[in-house]
Amino acid sequence: MSIASKLVALVSSVVFVILGIGASAVATPAEPGESDVIKVSLEVKGGFADITRTYTVKPGQQGSQELFALVERPTFRQLQGVYGDVDNPPCCDRSVLTLTVVYNDNTVQRIRTVSGEPHPSELERAIQLTSKCGRFLL
Repeated sequence: MSIASKLVALVSSVVFVILGIGASAVATPAEPGESDVIKVSLEVKGGFADITRTYTVKPGQQGSQELFALVERPTFRQLQGVYGDVDNPPCCDRSVLTLTVVYNDNTVQRIRTVSGEPHPSELERAIQLTSKCGRFLL
């Protein structure tokens, strides 16, 4: 990771802390039958070709109900912000995965991990659903 990338990541982290936005923030539950999720995005960066792909799932898309129900669970909201060494992935063919959930109250949960490294099954399922159901953006 370049010095500029590290600086951007550091500044972003400081801004999120100052604004009170972070992976440990917990959104207020929605009314029964309503989702309190605005969108879920997955950025997949790196790999052998060093390509960045972004997938986004919004309400009404096929598969969004299962994904949103998963990320609304209290156990999901309590996941750590980082799993694995995202700054130094163990191999050139690994990707850094960043899953971002935006809730209706503008709470943002961001979780980063490395492909092939251990992380919770709930996170793995959210990654799978987002990449399967999400709209691919360059």
